[in-house]
Amino acid sequence: MICLLTICLGITALSNGILLIDGLESGFHYSMYGRLWEILDLLPRQSDCQIVATTQSIELIQSAAEFHLDPEDLCYFRLGYGRDGYYAYRFDASSLSGALNSDLEVR
Repeated sequence: MICLLTICLGITALSNGILLIDGLESGFHYSMYGRLWEILDLLPRQSDCQIVATTQSIELIQSAAEFHLDPEDLCYFRLGYGRDGYYAYRFDASSLSGALNSDLEVR
């Protein structure tokens, strides 16, 4: 389980670095997601730390779309399968709301 203090300490400790978080939603009640995005928008800017996070929570993804992060600060990836194997497709934040409204799998 991840706690907010651990994330905040990780961000400040990795100034000019990258913090990897697997299962960002773990340990947080869905009512906290908006506040979590506020913190993840502000603190990494101050520390110049990039966050790469995974989630299985559609609610966390929806709250990211509703939070109105700078489109340059959020992207998501979808995995697809083609003739030559699996591919990761990158999408910017502006396409996230459309994907959610179209019921595309974004987790």
